[in-house]
Amino acid sequence: MQVSWRKAVNGLEEKGVDVLFDDLVNFVDKQSQIAKHPVFSAEALMDVDNKNKQIDNKSFLSSARRAKTVCAVSAATNVPLESSVLTAVTPSKPKMQTCLMCSKPHDLDDCNIYLSRTLDDRRKYLIENRLCFSCYGHTSKTHDARTCRRRRKCKMCGKLHPTGLHGYRRPVEHSSAVESNNIQSEETDLKTVTSCATDVHDESVALSVVMVRLSRIDSPKHELIVYAALDSMSSACFISKDVWCQLGSPGETTEITLKTISNEQRQNSVVVNGLSVSSMTDNISIHLPRVYTQDTLPMSLDEIPSHAMLQR
Repeated sequence: MQVSWRKAVNGLEEKGVDVLFDDLVNFVDKQSQIAKHPVFSAEALMDVDNKNKQIDNKSFLSSARRAKTVCAVSAATNVPLESSVLTAVTPSKPKMQTCLMCSKPHDLDDCNIYLSRTLDDRRKYLIENRLCFSCYGHTSKTHDARTCRRRRKCKMCGKLHPTGLHGYRRPVEHSSAVESNNIQSEETDLKTVTSCATDVHDESVALSVVMVRLSRIDSPKHELIVYAALDSMSSACFISKDVWCQLGSPGETTEITLKTISNEQRQNSVVVNGLSVSSMTDNISIHLPRVYTQDTLPMSLDEIPSHAMLQR
């Protein structure tokens, strides 16, 4: 219904019509009529399915009675049974599940090879094979750990995650643009940050670069004077590794998906907390959100605007 509602809203906006609460009421009323269709609703189809199952059960019981009679007659006359009679009364065996890692007949959570690996190696295996972190199923555009409806139940703690990922906790992502309040600790999909930075330099440009004092909140006296680029189209803050090492601030290793205007790639990074920047002329400071380290930042000293450039 949410998808259908978005389509309806898009159609109204394309016509230049404002979306009102009455439109939502009419939409829900129409969806209710569709859901309760006397012939094609889920309940109606379920009733038909149940009737078909009852008919199939009656047919099976009738076939079983006939087979039982044939068996009795065969036992009395020593006549061999026909294979068709045996097929009618022999239930089919359930298909054994095949392990995704070793191809043996057991579940991935029961695989000794998989469980002998570290948590980080198990996570990398699921990522490389595009497997869901909630059900071990294959991921797609409509199925991932965030939208999975077949979440496994851990045999160790009873929570909704696979037993093989027990103890793994995904670092909570903080964004300078949008911060989600509904992030679950058991979700293990990669953080995604975006940036519009490119390396196209056909002409001399002046980026929004300012000189600031960078320091740790727990050690404000130890500060560095650095250049800061103000990227209004980035959803996260980044710091070069050499500056981070000079600060000596602790960090936590993580993996992010970095999307730029021309590329998208996964890379290892370090998330740093507790940094602040302050002006060069006064004591006004700003506490930064989580900052991700980068080996190098796509900036050049030539792009820092000079006084002559600013005057032009």
